[in-house]
Amino acid sequence: MVLGMLRRTRAVILVGLVTMLEVVLWAQPAVVPFMGGASAPDESGDSIRREGAARRAMELGFSSVAAGLWESLLADTTEADRRDRLVLNWTITLLEDGRPIEAGEALSQLSESEGGRAQLRAGLVAYAKGDSAKAEESLARVDAATLPTDERSWYHYLAGALAHDREDFTEARE
Repeated sequence: MVLGMLRRTRAVILVGLVTMLEVVLWAQPAVVPFMGGASAPDESGDSIRREGAARRAMELGFSSVAAGLWESLLADTTEADRRDRLVLNWTITLLEDGRPIEAGEALSQLSESEGGRAQLRAGLVAYAKGDSAKAEESLARVDAATLPTDERSWYHYLAGALAHDREDFTEARE
């Protein structure tokens, strides 16, 4: 009970600090270096600040806060490549928040779902839903060497979890 109250208190404090920081930063003009005082468009600076806030919330373990921030960024984005990148981040956040059904729905918004990063997330979603066969299929389509280094741990986590489910404990330890 005390641990739950502590977590809620931390979440409230973090949301308050992020909100205060965004208000302070939003009120200041976005100055572009070496441009003699020229300013960048406010909407691009706001988007960058909001994405940074979502990343910080993820890093601090506040996945429900981060999920809301990613979702609001997606609502304001029309560019396909940027949307895909945001959906990939949002999916991981939803999985960390224990919402695999919503993560699966988020993945359906990808314009390109055959890439390694998308397949890895599809495997993680399937595993979280209890569908090990589908998770194995998705993982088989992923080449770990092509994943960004910060996502390879997700690959190894899924491979180990699936090996454990098959009771292949030697492979699970690797």
